[in-house]
Amino acid sequence: MNTKKKWFWPTLLACVLPLAGCDMLATKYHATVWLRVAKSRPSIFPGEKKESDVTNDRDAQPALMRSRLVLEVAIKRPGIAELTCLKNEETDDDKINWLMKNLEAGYLGSSEILQISITGRDPDELMKIVDAVRQAYMEAVVAKGRELDAQRLATLEQACTKTEEMFNKMVAEYQELSNKLGVADPQAARYANIYALETVGTLRNQANVQRTKISGLERRMAILKGRMSLLPEEERSPRKERMQQTIHNLTQKALDDDPDIAELRAELARLDKDLSQQQQQVENPDETPEVVALRDQIRDIQQIITGLTMKRIPEIEKKAAEQMKDLPPNPEDAMREEIDHAEIDRQVFEAELDTINEAFQQAVASAKAFAEGAKKMETLQEEINRIRKMHQQMAVTRDEWMIESMAAQRVQIVGEPMVTKMK
Repeated sequence: MNTKKKWFWPTLLACVLPLAGCDMLATKYHATVWLRVAKSRPSIFPGEKKESDVTNDRDAQPALMRSRLVLEVAIKRPGIAELTCLKNEETDDDKINWLMKNLEAGYLGSSEILQISITGRDPDELMKIVDAVRQAYMEAVVAKGRELDAQRLATLEQACTKTEEMFNKMVAEYQELSNKLGVADPQAARYANIYALETVGTLRNQANVQRTKISGLERRMAILKGRMSLLPEEERSPRKERMQQTIHNLTQKALDDDPDIAELRAELARLDKDLSQQQQQVENPDETPEVVALRDQIRDIQQIITGLTMKRIPEIEKKAAEQMKDLPPNPEDAMREEIDHAEIDRQVFEAELDTINEAFQQAVASAKAFAEGAKKMETLQEEINRIRKMHQQMAVTRDEWMIESMAAQRVQIVGEPMVTKMK
């Protein structure tokens, strides 16, 4: 038992010391790559400093270099995960943690040079790791910043197109409204509205005058009709009827006094008397030659009297009408004539009133249209000016960004990976 304890420690030391000596004597290497990170984004325009969202914080770039954002991309590059120093790490998280632990990143003094380095025993693997990390940074951070800039430019281009479409639409709407109203601008629409309102007032006054005239005529006609109803019967016979009756009486008297017609009527009376006597003397009077002859004579004389009467009546009526033309009207005739004249005037005034009312409605509609149009044109004009200004600003910004996109990149690769042997 004592013998075993005596030889345990010498034996252990004999086994461990050679291994420790080999480890201490193994050569280590330091692999390095560099990036140039400008203190401000390069600009073509003097004084312009448009920063990207990813690289605008220069001091944060060393931390980004060692972040999961970059290292997840780095270990996915061809051959990196199979390197000896990473192969023994079981999961991607373990590989990322190993890189975060062993990678170093920082600026060289106060310069713009960002250095990424790692220390180990296999120089080739170390160079591959730092180069993969640098490339991953360029993809995940720098390229992302350029992608965001491109997206912003595309968004700005879309906004410019949209504002231009809005501008053209509003200009077309403004022009359509201007053509519809027949005015060039809101000021002209306001003047047209004032003129339309004055026209409305004038037409309203004219309509009131016409209504007063019509009302006066209706009152006058009502008074005349009332007075007519109170006239005595002898004063209510219309003049026309009295003239017709008088002309008829005069005509009848003239026919009675006509000697030719009087002689024919006397002969007719004699023949009627002879016919009556003949009919009384025989049993069948209608068949005797004497009765038939008398009847033919009577018929012939009647036809002569009728023809002569029809010939004389127009001449007699004409003479009678000449005699009656100066017949004074009775009170009812005068009132009827006045009522007829008043009715004609009323119809004329009503037709004029209808015309005035139609013009009044048109003037009211015009005044309303000009008032609303002036307000809408002012609103459209303000909106057109606002959108024009906004579009001009967007277009200037877009053009500047397009030119700025041709400027040098803020982050640039400097040199090739380098490895040095550590003492």
